[in-house]
Amino acid sequence: MNVFLPDKSSIIAASKYELTSSLMNKILYSMCEENPYHKDEEIIKSKLMLIGRSYSAALERRRNKKGEPEDIYALVAHSLKESGIDKQIETLKEKKLDCVREDDFKTINQILQLHKSFVYIVYSHVEMHKRSLASKYLHFHLPNLVFCTIVLPSSGWGRYCHIIRLWTLIKIMIQTTRNFL
Repeated sequence: MNVFLPDKSSIIAASKYELTSSLMNKILYSMCEENPYHKDEEIIKSKLMLIGRSYSAALERRRNKKGEPEDIYALVAHSLKESGIDKQIETLKEKKLDCVREDDFKTINQILQLHKSFVYIVYSHVEMHKRSLASKYLHFHLPNLVFCTIVLPSSGWGRYCHIIRLWTLIKIMIQTTRNFL
């Protein structure tokens, strides 16, 4: 079976359109730019709710943890506040990168470690590896380094949705994931 990917110029044009055209995305980018830190639990809760629910990756979706439905957002917000995730994000921001090169294994490992940290913080409360939420949440904090890993073929705005970057990231992740197993 042959798989045909769009050419590079189509992907670049589509991703620029995707990142800048949607009012929802502009609001989410602005929210995370104006509130980049994880110090105020109410702000963290708001970011988790808005990003997760906007992209169908909310914490309460298909939750495995049994028992009383607590305020899961408050629990995760508190854990993120206590986690030191801001240091990981700041370390990546300080690099002032427009993108990640395939051979920049140090940065790739830092991104993967950040993603892993976020997933395990969430897992401790919902008993699910919310990788989709992690990619989306972290994307709005580091838009040039972490990409939303979704494809929505039925919608116009999701037609390409960073498929080439996802493909490249998957290739890189396969090469570097052995360090995290």
